[in-house]
Amino acid sequence: MPELTISPVTGGQLVTKLTNNQMRDAVNRRQCFANTNATVYATNGSNRYTVYTWNNPDTVHSHGALYPLYLYDYETRTWFGNETKLSVTAQRHKTQTRPDGYIDWCSTPYLLSIIYHGSYAAHCAQAVTREGSVA
Repeated sequence: MPELTISPVTGGQLVTKLTNNQMRDAVNRRQCFANTNATVYATNGSNRYTVYTWNNPDTVHSHGALYPLYLYDYETRTWFGNETKLSVTAQRHKTQTRPDGYIDWCSTPYLLSIIYHGSYAAHCAQAVTREGSVA
């Protein structure tokens, strides 16, 4: 049985510690986890602070919160992936955590904006109304 721990890298969420080979299945189930050395982790949006809190996306990160690999938006039922060129290690993490199905590829700033605004819809609304900086 996997080890459960409270992880500071996920904002104090209870996470399952997984090996790199177990991460993809956890991503597809949108489960909170951290790999054994905490260089890759996934968070559940319901426990994370953003400007808007009604529908935060689940995210998968490599080497910190400023580098999202994937996020899942519940309103659109869509996975968004980071198309930006990554380090060798982060590129391997991206392959190991790639969710099944269609992925809408975007830049790092674009993904960070979706996370900041709490959903793809809120991100788009900000872009349309120009009330905030949207990548």
